[in-house]
Amino acid sequence: MYRNLMSVLRSKGIANRHLAEVLGISEKSVDNKLKGKTEFTLPEFQKTCILLKEYDGAWLFEKTKEPN
Repeated sequence: MYRNLMSVLRSKGIANRHLAEVLGISEKSVDNKLKGKTEFTLPEFQKTCILLKEYDGAWLFEKTKEPN
């Protein structure tokens, strides 16, 4: 799960739908990626870092475990 990325997207008012458009994938794929069910590709990582250029990419994509 990418809690940092999800938090930043929420704080900036960026919906999964918008991120999906930026990445050129479906909204469901974005949801799966944010939850860590599937991996982000390098181009998706790069596009997200451009969209959120004021944040460090390593921090944004730091994986956290989902609470049990």
